[in-house]
Amino acid sequence: AAGRLVEDKPIQGWQPETHAQPDVLAIWSQHESSGVMAVPFYTAVKSLPATDPQALRTGMLTMDLDSGQMVMRDVRAMDVFYFSTAVNPAKTRAFGAYNVLESFDLEKGASVKRVPLPHSYYSVIVSTDGKTVWLGGALGDLAAYDAETLEKKGQVDLPGNASMSLASVRLFTRDD
Repeated sequence: AAGRLVEDKPIQGWQPETHAQPDVLAIWSQHESSGVMAVPFYTAVKSLPATDPQALRTGMLTMDLDSGQMVMRDVRAMDVFYFSTAVNPAKTRAFGAYNVLESFDLEKGASVKRVPLPHSYYSVIVSTDGKTVWLGGALGDLAAYDAETLEKKGQVDLPGNASMSLASVRLFTRDD
């Protein structure tokens, strides 16, 4: 109402001395099970030549909606692309999805495991018990993966193979 700046988060100015301005892909932010918004970002290490495979980097931005704490972390060399990321309810692990499903240790800021997917999935979310990673978007199915092993647990095919395109996988909890 007063027209003054309330808070400034340094997304575009993150580590400007060592990294190029990040490109943040904030389209599918599923946060229902963890209270943490997570989005992938892409950057380059300034001290490395562009031809070095380690120069282009994938990062993860997390924003805890309860505490307001925002963290941007460099998590790996950019060899694949993620359309979305989501955090587990314990706030210790994140999952990224597109043509692969990958888990990341948020405390270490490092990749844990990666598995190929049978097709692209745009949207990822973690169940409220933290045991299942759900993938959707792109085609007409929802896929369930074990959050620890990343082994496929099952699949739900939508009637008529209805394409979900840019739809986000949303998580709802029913009170019994």
